[in-house]
Amino acid sequence: MPVAKKAVGQAEHKRSKGAATAKTKPSGQPEAAGFLPFAQMQQSYGNSAVLKYLQAGAMTGQMSYAPAAANRYEGTDNGASLSKAGGKPESAERAEAFAAVARPPTADELLNAKRNEKQKDDRKAWNKIRKDKEIQDAITEAAELTGIEAAMLETMIVMESAGNKSSVSDSGYYHGLMQMGYSAFQDVRDKGAMKKLFDTLTVTDAESGEERAIAWDDVKSDPRANVLVGAIYAQGNLNQIRSHNAKVSRKRSERVQPAPICMADAPATYVDSPVDDRADGVLLDESAQNLYFAHQQGFNGMVGIYEKPDAAIGGNQRGNMMPFDKEHFVKEGPGEKITNAEYLEAWNERMSRIDQFMKEGEKDDG
Repeated sequence: MPVAKKAVGQAEHKRSKGAATAKTKPSGQPEAAGFLPFAQMQQSYGNSAVLKYLQAGAMTGQMSYAPAAANRYEGTDNGASLSKAGGKPESAERAEAFAAVARPPTADELLNAKRNEKQKDDRKAWNKIRKDKEIQDAITEAAELTGIEAAMLETMIVMESAGNKSSVSDSGYYHGLMQMGYSAFQDVRDKGAMKKLFDTLTVTDAESGEERAIAWDDVKSDPRANVLVGAIYAQGNLNQIRSHNAKVSRKRSERVQPAPICMADAPATYVDSPVDDRADGVLLDESAQNLYFAHQQGFNGMVGIYEKPDAAIGGNQRGNMMPFDKEHFVKEGPGEKITNAEYLEAWNERMSRIDQFMKEGEKDDG
C-alpha cells in the first residue's frame, strides 16, 4: 500500500510539474489530451500568446477559421495597451471577441467567412476588368449598342469568367468573358430584335482583312465579339422581362373586382375573395441579378425558379452554385433538397457584395 501511495504521489507531482512548465512557455500550446479554456490561457499567458495560438490554428478542425478571426484583433490587442492591462482584455468587448473565436464557428459564420473570401476574389476580378483596355472598349461599345449599363455587363463578366478572356467551362460548351454557348449565339444571330442588332456588327477577317459577320468561332476567341453578342443576348432577355411584366400587369388589371356595397344582389362573379398574385405570374425586376439569372438559366428557366420558390433545384442550378453555398443549404434527412428560394438567396447575396465594392470603387475613383 505505501508503494502505491508513493506512485500516486509521484504521478501527481509530475502533473503539477508539467502544468508549471506550461506556464513558463508563453507561446506554447496546450497538451493535445486536454485543451485549456481560453479564459485560462488569457489569464496565464496574456492576449499575445492567445493570438499566436489562434493564428497557428492549434485546435484542428474546430479552429479552422481561427486565424481569420484572430486577425481582426491583431494590432489592436497587442502592444503597449495590453501591457497596461497586465496582458488581460481591456474591455468586455475584447473579452467577448476572444470568447467568440474560442468556440467552434456556427454554420452561418462558416458560410460568411467563405463568402468573404469569394468577395475578395470577385473584387480582384473586377479590378482586372477595369484595367484591361480591350475589355473596357468592348463593354463601352456593347453598352452603346444595346442600352445595357456598363456596370451590369461588368458584373456579369465578373460572375461568368472573372475577366478571363479565354475561359472555357468544364463541359467545353461555354466560352469567353460572357461564357456564351452556341445555342445562345444562334438565338442572337437568328431571332427578332436581337438579329437586327447582330446584323449591324462586323469583324475584320484575319486572312482577307475584309469586314464580315461575326461567326461562332469569333465569339469563342475574340473578347470584343464575345461581349457584344453576350450584351445583345442580355438585351433580348431584358426585352422578355419587360414583355412578361406587361402580361402579368394586364392580367392583374383585368381581375374581377369585388361588388360595390350598393349592389345587394351582385352576381357570383363579383364575390369578394382573396386572390393570389402568383396566379397571374410574378413581376420580375429589371436588374443585373435577373439579367444574370436569365443568362445562366435561360429566360423560362429563371421564371420557373421565381414561380416555384419551394421547389427543389435542378441539376443545372446545382452545378452553378458555389460549393460552400451548396454545403450550407443542403439539409439533413431523406428527401430534403435545396430550394429555388435558397438558390436565389445565395446568388443575390454574392451579387449584392459585388455591387457594394463596385460602388465603393466608383467613390474612390471620384
